[in-house]
Amino acid sequence: MCAKFTWKTKDRPDKTSVQSLRETFGLDETVAQLLVTRGIDEPKKYENFIHPDLQNLHDPKQLFDMKPGIDRIKQGILANEKMVIYGDYDVDGLTSTAIMKEAIESIGGEVETYIPNRFDDGYGPNLQVYKYFVKQGYQLIITVDNGVAGNEAVAYAMTHGVDVVITDHHELPKVLPEATAIIHPRHPEGNYPFGDLSGAGVAFKVACALLEEVPTDLLDLAALGTVADLVSLTDENRIIVANGLKVLQHTERMGLQSLYRTAGIKPEQINETTIGFMIGPRLNAIGRMGDANPGVDLLTTLDPDYADELAKQLEQTNQERQKLVQKITQAALKTAQAPENQTAKTLVITGENWHEGVLGIVASHIVETTGKPALILNLNPTTNIAKGSGRSVAGFDLFASINQNRQLTENFGGHQMAVGLTIKQENIATIHRGMETYATNNNFHVQTAPIKYVDLVLSLADCNMTFFTALQTLAPFGTNNPEPLIAIDRVHFSQLKTMGQNQQHMRLQLSDQNKKLTAVCFNAPTLIASAQKQSGAINVLGTLSLNEFRGQRNLQLLLQDIQFNQTTMSSEPTANDIKPHKAVEHQPKILVTKQTKLTAGLFSAPDLYVFFRKHYLKRSQKFIHSIDRQVAFFTDQLVTKATSITIIDQPETLAQLSFLLSQQHANKLRFTFFNAQPTNFQLPNRQKFSRVLNYVRSHSSLPVMQQQKMAAYLQISDLELRFILKVFSQLGFVKIEDGALSISSHLKKHQLTEAPVYQSMVQRLQIEQQIDRQTNQELLHWINQLVSENKQD
Repeated sequence: MCAKFTWKTKDRPDKTSVQSLRETFGLDETVAQLLVTRGIDEPKKYENFIHPDLQNLHDPKQLFDMKPGIDRIKQGILANEKMVIYGDYDVDGLTSTAIMKEAIESIGGEVETYIPNRFDDGYGPNLQVYKYFVKQGYQLIITVDNGVAGNEAVAYAMTHGVDVVITDHHELPKVLPEATAIIHPRHPEGNYPFGDLSGAGVAFKVACALLEEVPTDLLDLAALGTVADLVSLTDENRIIVANGLKVLQHTERMGLQSLYRTAGIKPEQINETTIGFMIGPRLNAIGRMGDANPGVDLLTTLDPDYADELAKQLEQTNQERQKLVQKITQAALKTAQAPENQTAKTLVITGENWHEGVLGIVASHIVETTGKPALILNLNPTTNIAKGSGRSVAGFDLFASINQNRQLTENFGGHQMAVGLTIKQENIATIHRGMETYATNNNFHVQTAPIKYVDLVLSLADCNMTFFTALQTLAPFGTNNPEPLIAIDRVHFSQLKTMGQNQQHMRLQLSDQNKKLTAVCFNAPTLIASAQKQSGAINVLGTLSLNEFRGQRNLQLLLQDIQFNQTTMSSEPTANDIKPHKAVEHQPKILVTKQTKLTAGLFSAPDLYVFFRKHYLKRSQKFIHSIDRQVAFFTDQLVTKATSITIIDQPETLAQLSFLLSQQHANKLRFTFFNAQPTNFQLPNRQKFSRVLNYVRSHSSLPVMQQQKMAAYLQISDLELRFILKVFSQLGFVKIEDGALSISSHLKKHQLTEAPVYQSMVQRLQIEQQIDRQTNQELLHWINQLVSENKQD
């Protein structure tokens, strides 16, 4: 029984930086290592990180178009104009709307709010709604958490004498609307120092500029929107959330106080997890199920009775949402596991009478269970129109896979990881075939065991209250600053108890010789079924948390995965169960033991030690010389003469492995597949190659030293940019002269796959993924097949 994830331990950080932080601030070594791993590698960075002070917020006037934007809002207030805030139906949109409303009202303005209906209006500026605004005599529309993609609606308003001030943070289109102002942290003509604000964060910055001070009473709303929208919890967002959580713990908002009571939330214990799992889902539920306007009322009302009424409505709506998600997920999962979908790399699942507001959540559950990008659609049998949402996995650009057939959709939008679309029934199969073709063309492989990167490997004794308290200095946790993921090796478990209405949760006791720790796992029926059949030592993966019950505070581990000791898996075949292929003349005994470290114990046997990469051979000299072992590069003649061989590292191509197997005549082969530097790289799609080429074409003589800024502008990683430029250089598309990058004067047509560096990367990724995603037993079977094939040849 395999673990749900592939566990990989992160590389140890720079020792000098760790030591500097430890000595300067008296930190625990483990905490210092975590900080350096997360880029907090200098005393000044640590000071800013550990003390998220409101004084360190960036000047809101640095945002492009801020001055004309707030000038127009002030003009509307002074002239007593008819104004409306056009928001969005998720938590970020609701809090953005409430922030803007309260900021304008606090300086004497009157403004109405409009939250579009998910089903009638869709996301963003709706032309028919804007026509209604014009007809009703509105003079100013202020958007929050939307607007940059609303060219048609904005143009209509502006040409009919209604000004539009856009505040947004979403992806910028090639052509921006011609609005009165566009306040956006990544505006192409701006130079704002932090581009990852949420919609609520942008609205909060507008409030700062409008009020000419930091409105601390709005920090609770800004924190809610920031955490719920999963933006990077670094820089300004960390400051907003850290201070906003304190306001949330002592909020005077009637609606939030009522919500706390109905949801059983203790105000003094509120943290980012409370927002993500308790407050956020309740606010999101009303927008998913219907009209989200009560969400703004809840956040802004001064009437305690109305607040209680709204909070109860949210609670009831959220319970209905949970039931729908569970029902639709079960049906969708049954279809996902049907024979026709077993071999597919992507999923398109269609049903009838499925509530469209929850299909994004269902898609997320299907992706998590299957490891496959998934579209979940509700089909209206009367109109034969399907509408729904899709979610993806790392390495598969879902938007691009559908965008190539965009003309077949009635409505379509999104990004790499999430999409929404409307489509005729007759075009669904073509869209799915396009997704499958995209997966093949981009070398996408379904990962049945996605990678989890382990921050720390600890013993149970290390997991104590002192250490947990030290870890909390890194909070609030979130995107780009996740809770430290901890692995604990070889512990025993007992007292397994299932919980929940459907027995989908689990509690168990972990123990070793000196320590005990309670572990809890939520929504993991497969893991529960495996654990109920096991005994003996296990490895566990999870995060530390504090459980407070009846006045008692106890540390616990929130389990994410378990590795079961293979000696207890009676249903798992052992090495002795693998029979040699009778068709070959010679079949060596093969062992596979994947290693994550080079140690002296690895070289204890009197074998020939073979390497595919010479730098690993050099690193191993200190172990080998002391015990006088023979070593060889995989092409050396020694390989053909050895009777017992240990292959230390991973080949860079399948051809290297095949060559070695064809040359050897050993009685025993042992593979450890050591790899200290996994590639962890996804091949860029063609859209990224195109963006880079267009950028170079439109900027003459780019300084090579500015590649980091170029990557940031193009929103790709530095590694992706270097790889793309190397491919272009080998194909003669670009040239570098005198430290400047420019387009070649004579371009010849080439396929990207012709570049040697592209071919090399494809081969390396294939072999790494083959090794990383398979168990030792699966690798053993694979190697046996390769040996058989090479001997037959």
